[in-house]
Amino acid sequence: LELLGWSCAQLGDLATARAAYAEALALEIEAEDDLRIGRCARGAAAIAAAEGNPALAAWLLAADAGQREAMGAPARPAVRAEIERLTDVVRTALGAARFATRWAEGGAA
Repeated sequence: LELLGWSCAQLGDLATARAAYAEALALEIEAEDDLRIGRCARGAAAIAAAEGNPALAAWLLAADAGQREAMGAPARPAVRAEIERLTDVVRTALGAARFATRWAEGGAA
């Protein structure tokens, strides 16, 4: 479901992406799979950015990064490149100072 959500988000089908991530998140919470919960947060960040909410996107990206760091589970290179691209888009939209604030707030979540 996460892959479906990510693919749909990349194609601009945000409604299907949102539904796929919502279903995936419910399953991952039930399974207590923190890494996949973080992936759902990353997907929600992509949706938030596409919908013009970069502040929420920054918070969600930071929460995902914090979760991966806490688990010692860095993103694979191809995924890391996509995360960096999305992070750059969000940082540009917010400006460096506001991005840093939202990142700090999300990382503390």
